[in-house]
Amino acid sequence: ASRLGQRVPRAVFHIDCAGRGKTVLKEAQRRAILGHMQGAFSAKTPWSGAYGYGEVAPVEDCNLFHSYTAVLTVLTSPSRDA
Repeated sequence: ASRLGQRVPRAVFHIDCAGRGKTVLKEAQRRAILGHMQGAFSAKTPWSGAYGYGEVAPVEDCNLFHSYTAVLTVLTSPSRDA
């Protein structure tokens, strides 16, 4: 949220891998992690998401499989001052 500057978050799309879902974590742990992420935004910001079984992303010069990651995409509007 601190990287948004003055831009206003309008919606968040969240993808978690299986390692961060019910497959591995207990419900209380999962809710605590999700609550921490959602707490950075207004309670009115729409939040949608899905679970995958892992992500492929680069680390240095090599694409690697990651199994405990979260991807957030925040849709914003221009700053409040614009």
